[in-house]
Amino acid sequence: MMSIKLTFPTATCPNYAIWLYFFFLFNCTILLIFLISFLISFLKNHKIQTNHRKTIVLSSPSPPLKHNLSLNKMVTTTTVPDNLTRDQYVYLAKLAEQAERYEEMVQFMQKLVLGNTPGGELNVEERNLLSVAYKNVIGSLRAAWRIVSSIEQKEEGRKNEDHVVLVKEYRSKVESELSDVCASILRLLDSNLIPSATASESKVFYLKMKGDYHRYMAEFKVGDERKAAAEDTMLSYKAAQVSVLIIFDFFPCSVLFGLVFCGFMPNLRFLFKCLDK
Repeated sequence: MMSIKLTFPTATCPNYAIWLYFFFLFNCTILLIFLISFLISFLKNHKIQTNHRKTIVLSSPSPPLKHNLSLNKMVTTTTVPDNLTRDQYVYLAKLAEQAERYEEMVQFMQKLVLGNTPGGELNVEERNLLSVAYKNVIGSLRAAWRIVSSIEQKEEGRKNEDHVVLVKEYRSKVESELSDVCASILRLLDSNLIPSATASESKVFYLKMKGDYHRYMAEFKVGDERKAAAEDTMLSYKAAQVSVLIIFDFFPCSVLFGLVFCGFMPNLRFLFKCLDK
């Protein structure tokens, strides 16, 4: 029976300590990259499944249109006071989050941002509340757009032109709402949040956020608008990576590149597809 013998450097080898250090560092780096990648995928899938799991039955196109109109009417009647303190806006945002009224949570955080930036800076809690509010609003719209687009393709395959026209109109309405939400947060980022970011950590957070919402626009835009959104996403992610290098300049290079790869490269692969189209 054939046997294979593996030889390793011994303790008498002058480079043994260096070899052992790099071997340990390599294994730790691979493990860290794998864990971070798994965690990011798990959090994305978990949020989509918990917040946007829906069963839709389209027996007639009229009920969804009626329901959506009533929802818009309900949202537009919400008024947010202008004379509240910073802590009160934070409390109301948390209250809206617990009640899963994310549109109102966005409005509370908008008031907080406009009233305290760019002269001041959001703390970590406020920054996370803003991110959660917009993520949930945009997440439900993205899920709706994917469902409607899938139904549109099925109706086109069935050659059902009457339904195709209705679905396209409904998809355009969802895309308009997506554009409004993305434009809202991008205005806040450009005019208030990024200029107010004094810490590198905050700047990375906002630049990554800016890249995300440009990427969301690239998902449903077409033609030149799609390419422009993809290019803006690339620029934002690159700016965020530069800030990451400033923060983690004391990290081993392999660990740093692993973090950057896990955080940004999955999104950049999507951008390359957009730019090729």
